[in-house]
Amino acid sequence: MGNRRVQVTGFITPGPDGQPILARMILSCCAADGRPVKLGMAGNAPTGLANDTWIQVTGRYTDRVTRDSVNDEEIPYIDIESWRQMTAPKDPYE
Repeated sequence: MGNRRVQVTGFITPGPDGQPILARMILSCCAADGRPVKLGMAGNAPTGLANDTWIQVTGRYTDRVTRDSVNDEEIPYIDIESWRQMTAPKDPYE
């Protein structure tokens, strides 16, 4: 993923180590097959936000990854440069 700068919108959820991560649901067909895409947050990551709080973050991918305890998928990390809290989008699915 290199040092690419990205802007991502999602909601706060507990990560495998109990620390908050950013998630967004993606669909292939309909809500019944929805699955979360998860990103760990490092750097200027938000703290003290409740689960399900929606935020938009800007940062760069890092080489750091962890494993999701639910499905054993890799969770990449973003080094957060800035973030802002926002209201949930009308369509919360990607």
